[in-house]
Amino acid sequence: MAELDEDPSILKSWPPPYAVLVWILRNRPDDAFVGNPVRHFQHLATRVSGERKELRAWRAWACFYLARWVLADGDFPIDAEQVEKESLKIPEWGEVLDRIECGGWQGEAEVIRGVAGSL
Repeated sequence: MAELDEDPSILKSWPPPYAVLVWILRNRPDDAFVGNPVRHFQHLATRVSGERKELRAWRAWACFYLARWVLADGDFPIDAEQVEKESLKIPEWGEVLDRIECGGWQGEAEVIRGVAGSL
């Protein structure tokens, strides 16, 4: 969620942490409580506020998809109640990437595509 307007060159050494998220989810101990990352990112995407909230919401949607693809649906479901109550339309993966490509860091969408392609 950080912004690097002043010096985005750090991304050459330290890419956006999407692959780290996937690694954490894949390598969590079986007995460790991690909550429901899918639901967490759904809620974050729909409730983010403050500066650059739109871009930050798109990043949360990207994390939502990565978490959904890594974690078992039966154990980590979406919040269907929120979907119903708020008539929430979960954006399509392509739209998430397009929005990040338009407003995110240079190459950020490509990083996300690469991480998703490795799943």
